[in-house]
Amino acid sequence: MRKLIFTICAMLLAIGARCGDCDMPLRIVIPSQAENLTDSERQLVRNKLRNIVTQNGIVGGSEASPFAIAAFVDVIDEEVVSGSPTKYVYILNVNLYIVDTQDEKIYSSASIEVRTAGNSKEKAYVNGIKQLSATNSEVQACIANGKSKMLAYYNDNYRNIIKEARVQA
Repeated sequence: MRKLIFTICAMLLAIGARCGDCDMPLRIVIPSQAENLTDSERQLVRNKLRNIVTQNGIVGGSEASPFAIAAFVDVIDEEVVSGSPTKYVYILNVNLYIVDTQDEKIYSSASIEVRTAGNSKEKAYVNGIKQLSATNSEVQACIANGKSKMLAYYNDNYRNIIKEARVQA
């Protein structure tokens, strides 16, 4: 019974991919490069990415999707401004990537520069992540480009997806 349900779901996914207005799932990935982030900062990045993709018409959070969105944050400049209280000023470069995790291809990317400050390094970093916006034109272009390439993938491969689902059923 489980195999039958899996087969039907895979066929519906493949058939649904033939239409332009279907829901396409996108995994949210926090790269291993982000090991210097605290758990709350990781969750903030994950939630921000989920918000960005869902506001741009993609279903965020599906672990079954072969596609993922990842964010890499690079510190471009860091400055400590002395005084009471000490301020930490950062220029961050946030790189967003929409990738095909199976074929290891980058479908779309965007690079957003963020200027931020805070009373601690962590607070400055968090303030920078909060500045990412689903309405940013670079973010929207990245999502739209990635979505069109994901749709093209499903349109080109739906027969193989159905065949694979039947084999596994």
